[in-house]
Amino acid sequence: MRAVWGIACIWLFTLLATHCSISSSAAESLAAKKLESAHLPNLFLVCDGIFSGGQPEGEEAFKELKALGVRTVISVDGARPNIELANKFQLRYVHLPLGYDGVSQERSKQLAKAISVLEPPIYFHCHHGRHRSPTAVAVACINLGRLSKPQGIELLGIAGTDRRYKGLFRSVENATLLSDETLRAAPAEFPAAQKLPQITESMVEIDQLFEKLRSAKQLNWKNDGTKAAATEGTALLLEHFRELPRLEDPRAKQESFVKICQTSEKAVKAIEGLLMSKSSLEVQQSERVSVAIKQLESQCTECHQLFRD
Repeated sequence: MRAVWGIACIWLFTLLATHCSISSSAAESLAAKKLESAHLPNLFLVCDGIFSGGQPEGEEAFKELKALGVRTVISVDGARPNIELANKFQLRYVHLPLGYDGVSQERSKQLAKAISVLEPPIYFHCHHGRHRSPTAVAVACINLGRLSKPQGIELLGIAGTDRRYKGLFRSVENATLLSDETLRAAPAEFPAAQKLPQITESMVEIDQLFEKLRSAKQLNWKNDGTKAAATEGTALLLEHFRELPRLEDPRAKQESFVKICQTSEKAVKAIEGLLMSKSSLEVQQSERVSVAIKQLESQCTECHQLFRD
């Protein structure tokens, strides 16, 4: 009888241990929800009152934010926020830009403080909503005890954060719960827009021009207007890549930076030449443009990793 009782106890203990393990794993699972959106790229509800996504462009995007109940918009992108549109929709804009190399300790405290004191719901965004905004949310929420580290890393995975941006992942892995005293002492300045170094502003403009070029490619150059807009964009990109090495910034003088600019300039020239060659793009030309765009994208990624902060 004792043997049977002992076996039963072991079975019961094993069952309870398994149940607790499953419950613990479930508790660690992130409840972030991907939301359908027509105007807010990569939109997520991360946790109560905190959204993450891409840059809101135009009135329709701000209308959508308003419909979500958002009261505060925090940009961690380098581009100047559209304060005028935010004001029109009674939203507060805060600009706390991050680099692709990670989140500094001071900035992480400031982001946590922002969540603590600014009016929710809060929408965090970078350009595409894939890299810096989910990182900012993860770090700030870990600082506040609203997410665990595994949940923070899971958020980056869900958002599609590129593993090559090791500093972003490292920032989440190194984030810790802040004491009440540390949080009280954290910076409480929340500017609507910040002036950035010229090299960073140029890179932001390159990002925006490149995004338009990719959009034109996705439309398969369907009309002359699309192709004309893309051709104009390549002219502006060429100027940026020519001017970047001339900037008064130590990074712009490094040999590897100059080489990236020169390689990027060649790729843009190739795209421009193909776009201007005929009134419509044939299949072979379109494929060659795609190859050149991929080459340009590779150069931009390398530059981000090495020089953008």
